[in-house]
Amino acid sequence: WRDRHPAFASQLLFWRMCGVNADGSIECYARADELDLAALRTLARATLGDEAALLQRLMQVLPADDLPRPSGSSLALSAQGQVRALTWFTFAKAIFRDDAEVERRLRAQGEGRSAEVYAALAAGPADGRWRHGMIGVGADIAGNAWVQCGVRTT
Repeated sequence: WRDRHPAFASQLLFWRMCGVNADGSIECYARADELDLAALRTLARATLGDEAALLQRLMQVLPADDLPRPSGSSLALSAQGQVRALTWFTFAKAIFRDDAEVERRLRAQGEGRSAEVYAALAAGPADGRWRHGMIGVGADIAGNAWVQCGVRTT
């Protein structure tokens, strides 16, 4: 797979694992100790052809002027090796003050069924521990962008 895309040769990304789907498509996950917004913009341009969708959605979520370090990235590829999507991610507690701030930011992003599911998952009473885990912002080659977050119910 290293020969499938130049992103796999990046000095900024340490590729750690891959998930393989039944159709042969894969998603590869990397740790990025020094990834900043400029480098993510370049990575999105190189993988998706355009960084606009990813960066626009990221700016709606990110409460700071740059990415926290370390962070991570994933690259989804078809069974034939064509890039399908790029996602940036980090721990929610690396960029937000508390769970309430994460919840406010996520509720502002959601709509339709995904907003309903999130509301149901986040409806339990606070228990003093972080409920939000990894948070990610992704985009695909069609220009669709999304926010995703792991939520621990109480």
